Amino acid sequence: MYIDVKDGKVANYNNIWGYIGNPTNAQKWKFVCATHTWNSGVTTKKATCTTTGTKLYTCMVCGEEKLGTIKATGHTYVESSVPATFNEDGKKEKVCSVCRNKAESKSIPAPSKITLSTTTYTYNGNAKKPTVKVYDKGGKELVNGTDFKVQYQSGRTNVGSYSVKITLMGDYSGEKIVKFKIVPKGTTISKLTKASKAFTVKWKKQSAQTSGYQIQYATNKDFNSAKTVTVSGATNTSKKITGLSKKKTYYVRIRTYKTVSGTKYTSSWSASKSVKTK
Repeated sequence: MYIDVKDGKVANYNNIWGYIGNPTNAQKWKFVCATHTWNSGVTTKKATCTTTGTKLYTCMVCGEEKLGTIKATGHTYVESSVPATFNEDGKKEKVCSVCRNKAESKSIPAPSKITLSTTTYTYNGNAKKPTVKVYDKGGKELVNGTDFKVQYQSGRTNVGSYSVKITLMGDYSGEKIVKFKIVPKGTTISKLTKASKAFTVKWKKQSAQTSGYQIQYATNKDFNSAKTVTVSGATNTSKKITGLSKKKTYYVRIRTYKTVSGTKYTSSWSASKSVKTK
């Protein structure tokens, strides 16, 4: 018996002994599978992220072989970042962990500017809390609570200098301390009295958070080459200035001061008034 196999295939039969080709040639006899049973295959070429691979399969019944295709694996991207600091830019990248293909690379500009809503407050007995803003070198405003956090020094009520600590976070790293100050409340001149080559200045007492007063006088409204006299003690409210020119007009102004840990904090100058000596 023989089976005529057309195009190397036996149709509508299960596994059959037969031969291929001319039935007079007994050496052509072999076992022919109508339906192959393939093994799991052997990889002959590995697939990469972007190229296909190959796999050789063998029929476990008749030993016939066929070559199959292995799909490209595709990239396995991993995100990494180097945070920006106050001194250097950072970067954010997306790189394949297998072939190192770089899908994305983004620079993170360094923070370069910190501003406070107010750097000088006038004492009023209330705690001060200036608003903090941080900008990168491109002018973009960073987000408080996402890109940085703020910590205020305790107190911040009396005259003195206070620290604000800015700590970068998220895509940023580092910290800086900026300062603001509280100065004493000012006072005003209540009266100027002329005298011979002299004048007396009287002012309103400002005792809260005040160590004393500074009186400044000059012969011009711009206070060029002005002289300053310090009056210690917050309870003092008058001072006679002597050794002046006769019948000369002087412009006078006053401010308060308070000394804290060796540093003198001063209020704004009062409006000036003028007096002419006798």
